[in-house]
Amino acid sequence: MDNIFGKRLKAEREANKRKDAKWTQEFVADYIGVARPTYTAYENGTKFPPMETLNKIADLFKVDTDYLLGRTPIKKRPETSQYVPGKIENQNSEDATGSVVSMLDKLDEKTKKKMDFFKKLENDLGLDLTDLEVQKKLKRAAKIIFSEED
Repeated sequence: MDNIFGKRLKAEREANKRKDAKWTQEFVADYIGVARPTYTAYENGTKFPPMETLNKIADLFKVDTDYLLGRTPIKKRPETSQYVPGKIENQNSEDATGSVVSMLDKLDEKTKKKMDFFKKLENDLGLDLTDLEVQKKLKRAAKIIFSEED
């Protein structure tokens, strides 16, 4: 059996490691919430991750799951629609999406700036800020940083 998943997983990690030494198997394993030997087994093709973990891996490397699984050579699909306030395209549930869009349109500028800041932070650090473990770690880091006296 061809281990395309393991090969692509290892290639993505090693490409990141060439830019930043922190991208070890241990680092990735910690991020996705598995033991290092389990992650190593994913790269070696002796184990396959559950769907939730597969999604975390794809998010971490900023690639599509279809790419990791060998279903496409394209790492990241282009966006299928552009966000235009009040306009919904390519959505399965226009009612639900429309209410989200109208809520976003009503946000004040201060809140929009905060959201933009966190989106940029998430992209710059490669973190999923909706992940509870990431939130806990950031909260601990903030306590440490802001509790120290100069």
